[in-house]
Amino acid sequence: TNEEQVTEIFADAAKSYRRAITADAGFPDVNFNLGNVLKADGHLEEAASAFSDAVRINPDDAEAYINLGNTLNMLGDTVAALDALGQALQINPGLARAHYNIGNILCKIGRVDDAVTSYRQAIELGSDQADVHNNLGEALVKQGEIDTAIKHYSRALELDPAKADALSNLGNAHSKQGNFEVALDHFRQSLDIDPGNIGAHSNMGNTLKYCGRFDEALACYRCAIEFDAENPVPHHNLSMLLLLLGQMQEGWQEYEWRWNSEIGVLKRDFPQALWQGEDLADKTILVWREQGVGDVILCAGMVPALIAAGVRVILECDPRLVNLFERSFPDVTSIALTDPPAPQLLADNIDYQIAIGSLGRWLRKTTDQQLVPTSYLTADAVKRDDLRESYRAGDERLLVGVSWNSVSDNLKSLPLLDLSPLAGVPGVKLIDLQYGDTQVERAAFATVLYPGLRWLP
Repeated sequence: TNEEQVTEIFADAAKSYRRAITADAGFPDVNFNLGNVLKADGHLEEAASAFSDAVRINPDDAEAYINLGNTLNMLGDTVAALDALGQALQINPGLARAHYNIGNILCKIGRVDDAVTSYRQAIELGSDQADVHNNLGEALVKQGEIDTAIKHYSRALELDPAKADALSNLGNAHSKQGNFEVALDHFRQSLDIDPGNIGAHSNMGNTLKYCGRFDEALACYRCAIEFDAENPVPHHNLSMLLLLLGQMQEGWQEYEWRWNSEIGVLKRDFPQALWQGEDLADKTILVWREQGVGDVILCAGMVPALIAAGVRVILECDPRLVNLFERSFPDVTSIALTDPPAPQLLADNIDYQIAIGSLGRWLRKTTDQQLVPTSYLTADAVKRDDLRESYRAGDERLLVGVSWNSVSDNLKSLPLLDLSPLAGVPGVKLIDLQYGDTQVERAAFATVLYPGLRWLP
């Protein structure tokens, strides 16, 4: 086959370069070329070694440092990769490709702001290429800069109209703004170019879900999985929709793919056996935090079911939740998250451990509402009463808290002014519960619509 012929050509080339190195070990270009051949043939560790030899022989070879950095990144050593690419820039600060590759690594490890800076530097240095604009757009979406991201996706498509990833990403950006039909059109264009584009199938599924077209969305996710069964993104998206539709068993199974996705779960290793639905009577279980505060609060609604099963529960959580959970679950030992974990969480007298988001697989097998407690959180009574009186200030109207913006999802957000009809409801006083800097929105709302609005300190 052609693949076998290419492999044979690479192997012959590598043999020739190695013979040349044997004849003259100090000739740097041979090591550089050997590294390129080995990298192209998938022998990454050997390629990294060859590039290392190239820069050892010629410490001023910026291109060899770039290739070394890229290879180390492919091997998963992002720290060493960034160091190698940084060495390339010390030799030649004007290397746009080095800035671009650094941006890719920084984005992968979550340093999105720094990644944006690197991509912009690459563009300023003349790297007006589709890949650079596309990847900058992805980073900008993570920052919430959707309009600017759309401009860069559009520039990527000007440079390469057949770039399926950019079309899919552009559709995703429009979807986040609620422009669903425009988004769907971009996904279709992407799939016309590349029918196996996993991102386009998955993003189209998300958009169809937002439109309430659930059967079509399920088909998109399953199609993506058919093309790439090991890709965690469509599996995770499928899990969210299955759970929404009440298909709990398959939904929870698919939800376990979150560990391999990029949704911000905190994978941690504890020595105890993973709980997989065994009888918990007279046992001790560690339930540990994996996601953000809101998700942990949501999943904590399953803790009462554990208590009812006669198990001793140790609950690791964000330090901000310890007091809340101690009040709400007095029979549970609540311990603040630390890194490394608190020593008592590693004890061998704990029988089982499980991530809090995985409890549903065993405790929410159906949509039976009798499984759901009507109330499971207990406020600090003194603080609650003091705040209530402070906000009431002699006014006996009903206090209603409002929150209107999600920092992680534009589709869960709306302008504060859209809540203006609430200001006219008789007997209601609104209290701002929104995170972040909302000074401009508050001023407009309070001045124009509701001068008596009080704001949470």
